[in-house]
Formats: sequence, structure tokens, C-alpha cells
Amino acid sequence: MINYDLYPSVFGDIYIYEFAKNDYRISFFKYEAKKEEGEVFKLFHSLLDCYFDKSKIDLSAALNYIKITDFQRKVYSTLLNISDYGKVITYKGLGDKVKEIYQHNISYQAIGHALHLNPLPLLIPCHRVIKKDGIGEYRFGKEMKKQILSYEGLVFND
Repeated sequence: MINYDLYPSVFGDIYIYEFAKNDYRISFFKYEAKKEEGEVFKLFHSLLDCYFDKSKIDLSAALNYIKITDFQRKVYSTLLNISDYGKVITYKGLGDKVKEIYQHNISYQAIGHALHLNPLPLLIPCHRVIKKDGIGEYRFGKEMKKQILSYEGLVFND
């Protein structure tokens, strides 16, 4: 059984899901699940509070509650270290930075795939990665990506 808790936001309801032990994810989509509360849900509420307060987000505790590959960890860690409110980076720019830091030759499509699988959108700011010639795609839709970037002070017209 999937458990969830709800976090109301300026973007609408954000769902915090527990799919299995130590497998939590954040989503703007609603799935059939059982409403639940608990310490880990409180942790994610406090992290989302940090995002909306534009405070520094420390994901060290949250990383114990998500299932990601080593490659995803490298991509997300790199993104977290170079991405601030109101700033974006291209898929190529992020890929080049991952290559530089980890000496790992990768494709930019692999970067996009890792971002698509991001279990903690907003907290791991995949919405700040754009195409060189436009805003790019987002798992929750291009309009949601525009709303989030606008909230952070950026406007895209594509």
C-alpha cells in the first residue's frame, strides 16, 4: 500500500509518497494512496518549507529515504552545488560539470533521464535545467516548470 501526506503550496497540492520502506517521492500528481503521518513526512514538510521560504535546503537526512542510482546521485549532487534560486543551467552545462567533477563521460540524454527520474522535485531543482534554446520539458508539464521558474524570479515565453 502506498502512503502519502499532503503539502499545500502556491503551485497546488504537493504529495509526499511513501512507496516502500525508505522509498519516498514528491509529486504534483495524485495517486491512490492512504493518508498517513509520521516523522519522515514531517522531514519532507520542513524541507518544502525551506524551499518556499527560499532558505538553504540540507538534503543529507532526506537522502536516506530515496532510492537512486550512483549516477543519479552524481547528477543531483552536482546540480545542488551549482544551482541557486533564480539561476538556470543547460543540460549540456550540467553534463559538462558532472564530467569535470567525476571524470565520467556521459551523454546529455542521460542527464535528462536522471532529471526525469528525480524523486524530490523542487528540493533537487531539476526545473532549473533548461535547453540551450528554451525552457525544455518537465515531468509535470512545461506550464508547471514555467510557474516554478517564475516563482523563483525567471520568466520564459516559449
